[in-house]
Amino acid sequence: MTVSGRESPAALPDPRGSGRRIGAYRGSEPGPLLLCISGLHGNEPAGPLALERVLAGLEAGGYRLRGDLVGLRGNLSAAARGQRFIDEDLNRVWQPKRVAAILASVRAEDAARRDQAEEGAGRTPAPAPGTLPMVGSAELGEQR
Repeated sequence: MTVSGRESPAALPDPRGSGRRIGAYRGSEPGPLLLCISGLHGNEPAGPLALERVLAGLEAGGYRLRGDLVGLRGNLSAAARGQRFIDEDLNRVWQPKRVAAILASVRAEDAARRDQAEEGAGRTPAPAPGTLPMVGSAELGEQR
C-alpha cells in the first residue's frame, strides 16, 4: 500500500514468522519512528489488542501521521503460557545500577563506532559528550 507516495510496511509479513510484529504504519510524511511494545506481561492481552485496533484504524481512516508507527509483541513465551513472566518480571529489571550499566555500554559502543568512522575518514575522533545513539529497528531501516 502506498500512502502519499511513501510505501507502507503494514502489509509486510513478520520477517521471522515469530508473531512478534503486530503491524506497522508509514505516515504520509517523513518523521520520527514510534515503536510500541506491548504484551511485556504475558497475562495482560489488552496492549496487543489495543495496538491491533490502532493500526487497523490508521489503515482505514486516512489519518495524517508524520513518521512511522511499529507495533510489537514483547514477551511471546509468557503470552503463550498465559503467565505474567517466565524468568524475570520485566517491571523489576529497571534498577538504577542496571540502567547505568546499559547506558555505559551503549555509550562505549557508540564512541567506538564514531572513532572508527572518524579514523576511516582520516579525521581525528572527536568525543560527543552527553549523546546517545538512536536505537531503532534494523528491520525497518532495511525496508526504507
